[in-house]
Amino acid sequence: MKRVLFVDDEPRILQGIENLLFDLYEDWEVFTADNGLDALLLLRQHRFDVLVTDMRMPGMDGPALLVQVRAQFPDVALFVLSGHADKDALLSTLGAVHRFLAKPCDGPHLIETLQNTSGFLEQVSSGVKRNIGRATRLPNASTFTMVGCGTGRAELVQKVESDAAAALLVLRAADLFLKSDAGTTDIGVAIDRLGGDFTHSVLSSMDPPSAFEGIDMGIVDELHAHGRLVAECAREIAGDVSWKETAYLTGLLHDIAHLVSYSIEPDSFKEPPLVGSAADAHATLGATVLGLWGFREEVIEVVKHHHDLEKACASYPSVMSSVVLAECIAFSIIEDRPCPAAEYLSAEILLPLHGKVKAVIERLQTAASEAA
Repeated sequence: MKRVLFVDDEPRILQGIENLLFDLYEDWEVFTADNGLDALLLLRQHRFDVLVTDMRMPGMDGPALLVQVRAQFPDVALFVLSGHADKDALLSTLGAVHRFLAKPCDGPHLIETLQNTSGFLEQVSSGVKRNIGRATRLPNASTFTMVGCGTGRAELVQKVESDAAAALLVLRAADLFLKSDAGTTDIGVAIDRLGGDFTHSVLSSMDPPSAFEGIDMGIVDELHAHGRLVAECAREIAGDVSWKETAYLTGLLHDIAHLVSYSIEPDSFKEPPLVGSAADAHATLGATVLGLWGFREEVIEVVKHHHDLEKACASYPSVMSSVVLAECIAFSIIEDRPCPAAEYLSAEILLPLHGKVKAVIERLQTAASEAA
């Protein structure tokens, strides 16, 4: 059985949550606390899977509680339940929590969030769960900077699309303003929801690379570059304009587990490529993290199965096939070797895709040379 702890200084809210979750008693044991100190005491007495806290409370407020919980109980998933218009709270906690739920929270959405969280946590071991609990922020590439960046839509879209960590933060922030359980996978739409000024503030709040102890920015840059390459190729070969932006985002995030693993435990990081059970575990880690962060099921499924070329080809054309084929074709071109997808798809399908991917690679290489 999973345990969830709700922390809020308003008794009526806690009572409402207990009433709302009464029917989940077979799956979730619900605890409540009306202040941060009592919450810490409960955390020391019981093992919890999820903490859901309000932000503005007398005494130890939400941000102070989150700092303590993250340091002492790293395997606990951290959610914030706070006022919908509280942008300051959102900005101060985005890098410290997994989910930000708007208050008042729709009952079915809260129940679904907990049920989905339970499903994601059951997929991983306790050791991996501790790492996931610590994975609330990721390092940007060394080239990412907000210096000189304005608040215009086009400029911000270009900035966010260049960096997986930035994209994650903006999309997670935008989900709060959807007032529903379905987040967007379009970076431009996310920026429209937040507005140019607030998007700029979100991006400017990101931790500098120096905040991540022991990391080599060369490795971080390689991981970001890999995601960007697959994203650009996936968008180009997406078979339907309606899923091009989803294909881009999913390509950008498909190997997010590598960035998570490296930012948390740089000394034990194993660089890609991985095979067999190691690859499956890596994919599950990435899918679980995105699940806790509230991303759409279609993105999570691609991340979870992005090593399965046969499955991806069987789904052609789709977001999954766009992402997996983008990576497969790109590296067959870069490494000058036959494309493994030829075992599953005809030359009639693959040749046009090959030409599009090759054009993207040449464009990115030209841009890199000019920047250097």
